[in-house]
Amino acid sequence: THYEDSDTAKYFDDKVMNAIGNMDSDDLFKQVAEYDITMCGYGPTITAIEYSKLAGAKNSYILNYSNSGDVSGDYESVVGYTSAMIK
Repeated sequence: THYEDSDTAKYFDDKVMNAIGNMDSDDLFKQVAEYDITMCGYGPTITAIEYSKLAGAKNSYILNYSNSGDVSGDYESVVGYTSAMIK
């Protein structure tokens, strides 16, 4: 999420991370569209999930979540960052 306060960003980012963690590209697209989530790269993320499933991947793990406020100290307008692993 981009340029929301920290709590709002976490609320939206949790929806995205849940879909990624479940390897559910349909839900990921639905959440981004329904809540107008400002996620960079949701198309490539969906592609990575679907390709990984075709290649035999069974699990996805959220490795880390943080936002720009964790570095700047400004939690009024943050950008969220997530890392995940699919295997």
